[in-house]
Amino acid sequence: MNKEATSNLSLDDEDSHRHLLPKGSPFMEGSDFMFLAETEDYDISVVQIIFGLGGGKQSTWQVENDTGMLQTTVIIAPKSQRGVIADNEFIGNRSFATDWEGDVQITRTHDAVVYQLGKIKHVCKPPYWELTGEHNGVEFNLVAGGMGHAVPWKGEWANVATKGGAGYGVPIWVEGTIRANGITHVIKNAQGCRDNFINTTDLAKTYNERKINYYWIWCLDPAMRAMVYHIPGVRTHNEVNAQGEDVPFEDGETEITPLDWWLDPRTGVQVPTRWHLKMHAAAGTTDLVLQGGPRSLYSYLTKSGLSLHVGFLARANGTFTYQDGSVIQIKEAQSYVEWGRALFPLPSGNSTV
Repeated sequence: MNKEATSNLSLDDEDSHRHLLPKGSPFMEGSDFMFLAETEDYDISVVQIIFGLGGGKQSTWQVENDTGMLQTTVIIAPKSQRGVIADNEFIGNRSFATDWEGDVQITRTHDAVVYQLGKIKHVCKPPYWELTGEHNGVEFNLVAGGMGHAVPWKGEWANVATKGGAGYGVPIWVEGTIRANGITHVIKNAQGCRDNFINTTDLAKTYNERKINYYWIWCLDPAMRAMVYHIPGVRTHNEVNAQGEDVPFEDGETEITPLDWWLDPRTGVQVPTRWHLKMHAAAGTTDLVLQGGPRSLYSYLTKSGLSLHVGFLARANGTFTYQDGSVIQIKEAQSYVEWGRALFPLPSGNSTV
């Protein structure tokens, strides 16, 4: 791996952390990659996750034994579809633990942590990572490298037992190939994030009890990179890197306002498709309008119901304004906007589960 990479992560950060939770805790542990890419003809988004789930038959995920699960969600859209809201095709799968058997294989050597499930393998050698194998008809042969410090967007590992969750996201570049629908796409200069996390949350229960939606947003402009993970009143961790400088934005300083809505014929659910994102901090203000385009879908089944997650390829326009009044202009920045909610917040009627 000759391309430069940097991160502040260790093999301990990359390893499994389920053993830190109190015995019997329900858990979702995830090793994942998300990135955005452009080729000559296509815009591409990829989310690929190896999950480990557990806690017992009567817990959140309703599986007797610890269970591995794969999620691969891919949009490969002609550039002519930028900003077009339509019932586009995508590659994806539902994420129901009850569909799966057998746990994730996690091995650690002197220089790597490796996650493997089915034909998918994540090799973690920070500041480098590899994503290889096949799932959902998508073949991956990718290398990623860190582009800076990790963001603890789900909390610090040291607090996982008391807070019920922890994990980081580190910005990455991605290169290699993906093959889908008979076409091999060469990936160059793609950007995204590498995550490792664990939590004990029942997502459908959280969304339903608080009557809230959540957002996961990435804006990848050459001069400014923004990450937003926003569950109002539950957890918010937002970060901006402006011209190489990290600028954190704490909860209460973030406003996400839907501007347009669309009735998705695939689900019959009305979803937002354009947003105004405004974040305030002492160091400056981020002010963006994000226009959605081709979308993908996935869902989680938990003990308390079903959650819907809609991910959009998007473009961002706006500004980052420093405290001294100087401005970074953001024009047609490659972005990803994921919106989710409890779609069907009903528990099982079977009292034994």
